[in-house]
Amino acid sequence: MGATLEQHAKGSGRAARFDRTSLVVAGVMVLLFSLVCYWYYAPTAPMTDEEVDQAIADVDRSSRKYTFSRELSPENIDQMMIELRRFAAADDGRPFYMANIMKLREEGRPLYPDGYPDPKATVEEADEAYGLAILPMLARMGAHPTYLSASNDNALGYGATPDQDGWDQIALLRYRSRRDFFRMLTDPVYSDAVIHKFASMRTILITPTYPFGLPLNPMPDLPVLLFFVLSLSFTTWQWLRSRRGTG
Repeated sequence: MGATLEQHAKGSGRAARFDRTSLVVAGVMVLLFSLVCYWYYAPTAPMTDEEVDQAIADVDRSSRKYTFSRELSPENIDQMMIELRRFAAADDGRPFYMANIMKLREEGRPLYPDGYPDPKATVEEADEAYGLAILPMLARMGAHPTYLSASNDNALGYGATPDQDGWDQIALLRYRSRRDFFRMLTDPVYSDAVIHKFASMRTILITPTYPFGLPLNPMPDLPVLLFFVLSLSFTTWQWLRSRRGTG
């Protein structure tokens, strides 16, 4: 009888230690998850007028280096700065998704300035070089692509003109704020890498977008969502079983 009570006491002690360990691990995981969510989702203060002026001045100065194609003529750069200033002035501090709709150069060869030291042979290679250069920088500021795709001719062009067809790529990138977007544009890594983007693309349309209408937006792939739902359900079931076993 005494041995049985002693074994029961030891078992209860191990269960208690297990429960305490589980609670500590769960607490650390919840804290880490909360910190990441705050860093990833928390809105920031909108850009001030001074920040907008400085950001536009910096982007304008760096853009003047790339006047080797008609798309980067002084007049076109002036128009780009007007559009960027309007975008910056409308900052609300919220995260957003930047939609990029792009056409590659039709001749298939990238257009680099004379004497550029590291030209790529094809527009695809030039675009890849740009992406590989900026992805680590985006990760450091909490930005990342959420969707990258090749595109074909329009399936349906309601109200569209012929020049609004033939897009080659569509990309959707998430930024924590417009301030972070301008941090990217003025980063030396970006300034060095963007020449590959200009060399490979004939047309780039960039527009900020905000999710609406769905509780999960952008919606994860159904198998991914199902995996996490089933994992959470299994973990909860195991926890309930362990609670009943030690009660």
